[in-house]
Amino acid sequence: MKDLGEVKSLLGIQVTRDRQRRRLKLVQGGIIRDVLEAAGMVECKPVSTPMEPGLRLKKNETDPAIMTTFPYQKLIGMLLYLSVGTRPDIAYPVNYLSRFVTCYDESHWSAVKRVLQYLKGTSAKGVAYNGLDVEASVLVGYGDADWGSDEVDR
Repeated sequence: MKDLGEVKSLLGIQVTRDRQRRRLKLVQGGIIRDVLEAAGMVECKPVSTPMEPGLRLKKNETDPAIMTTFPYQKLIGMLLYLSVGTRPDIAYPVNYLSRFVTCYDESHWSAVKRVLQYLKGTSAKGVAYNGLDVEASVLVGYGDADWGSDEVDR
């Protein structure tokens, strides 16, 4: 078997390794470019948050004409791959928007475009594993169990 050296890319994930600091960084910049191209938003203006605060979407009857105009389902699938791989910061917005893959309209499309604008400005971000600093490697998360305010499926 031939040694191909250190991994640089795997399944669309760019891998950067710093042996001295024991750091491993995973970024999916190429896939983010592909998502932006699929949506026709390569030249979009970046935003600082992936979702508007307090966004409330409703299930709507999807017009077949809209299904051919907006590649909503395709983009949600691509965003799910990103959120699971190296972008946990978009996990909630993508999860929320994926509830509407069979009942979306222009308001849902605008919300997906917002996530794409966020990714445009943060395409170099990813997940970093730091082997030397154990305290910095601790993952902290917060949850909100306010199901009562969810008008769609409370």
